[in-house]
Order: sequence, then structure tokens, then C-alpha cells
Amino acid sequence: GAQKINTVRLSSANGAMIEDPVRLGGQPDYGLGLSRKCFDGVLLEQAKELGVQVYDQSQAIELKAVNNRKNFWIRHYADHFDRNLKVKHVVYAAGAPKEFKAEENGFFGMAALFDDVDQMENTVCLHFSRGGHVGMNQFENGQTNICYVVDKKRYLEENKDPE
Repeated sequence: GAQKINTVRLSSANGAMIEDPVRLGGQPDYGLGLSRKCFDGVLLEQAKELGVQVYDQSQAIELKAVNNRKNFWIRHYADHFDRNLKVKHVVYAAGAPKEFKAEENGFFGMAALFDDVDQMENTVCLHFSRGGHVGMNQFENGQTNICYVVDKKRYLEENKDPE
């Protein structure tokens, strides 16, 4: 299940740091640390329980809004059949990453999962550095996601290769 997050920790490039409880409407509360994979699974199961027809393991080829966006035409490929569907609502969940072209992107990023990072229990962190940031949060099964995003210029200034 999701990890309760009740603390937010922010730090700046100059070393200043603030830690505060998660608040909702000014009152102490909590958020949930949940991976995208788990969240997608929860949404999928809820949709199925509500009777939504799900085309799993299919590839959308074309999606067009029609009738002032009140309906959508979807052309997709599943089980070797090409189907056209007319629907009122669409949930588009594309999990495949876009092809990366360094010359078109201003940032480099990476992410990694770690198990049992003690300092992360019930905390979400965002640490800012010159030209980028590191985000850390714990979610289900005690895993901690650590991701780093930095401006491409920062690497070039330091003569670094992000590869």
C-alpha cells in the first residue's frame, strides 16, 4: 500500500533548509507516497469495477475529438484487429518513454529506486542545486524513488558527459 507522508523537507543550493508537516487547510495532515505503477493499477481496477470496458495491451493509433469534444473516435490495434471506437470519455495512459534527443532537450534526468532508506520514512524531499534539483520520496514496499534533473548547460559548463 501507499506510504503515509507527513513531512516535507526543502533545501536550497546555499544550504538553507526547511522542514514542515504536510498541511491541508492549514491543519496537519498527510499525503500518500505511491508509485505511478501502483496508482495506475488502482485506477484500472476501479474502472473495471465500475463496468468500464478496458482495452488492455492495445496500442492507440489515432485519437480524435469530435462533436465539440463530447465524443472521441479512437483507432487502435489490439489482438491483431484494427478497431474504431466511438466513446464519450477517454483515459489515455502512455507508459512508453519518448525517444530522447539531447539536442532537443534542455535537461538531463535520472531516477533510481532504493530499498529501506531510513531517513525517508514519512518524508518527501526536494533539494535544489544550481541548475537542477533532486527529489526523494518513499512509496509502497519501503522503496524510495530518487530522481535528479539538471539543466544541460550545467553539464556542459563542467565538461561532464551525462552518459
